[in-house]
Amino acid sequence: MRAARMTGIFAGLCGFWGMAGGALAAHAVKDPHAAAMVKTSANYALLHGIVLLCWPAEDKIALAAKACFAAGTFLFSGALAVKYLCGAAGAGIFAPAGGSLLMLGWLVVCARAAMRRPA
Repeated sequence: MRAARMTGIFAGLCGFWGMAGGALAAHAVKDPHAAAMVKTSANYALLHGIVLLCWPAEDKIALAAKACFAAGTFLFSGALAVKYLCGAAGAGIFAPAGGSLLMLGWLVVCARAAMRRPA
């Protein structure tokens, strides 16, 4: 139950950032490149927030995928947001690790599907 609660909270935060970041990118960020990066951050957060919320975590493998999605979204989307909204160029160093965790999460989804027994 604790994992479901934490996943739900993080999914809600991702959804919030997806909407807020999209609005900021569209209306408040003047530099076109920075706006595109903030929009990318928001899009990835929104997409993975939906996955976290809707994909059932029934076993340890599914929970591992969700952990990869949560950590990856925090690092990837967070790094882009901090870099382009706060001007903290050093934050960008975390984006590749976050992106790698997101890709790993999708590979874990594939592995889980391949290992499931047919109904």
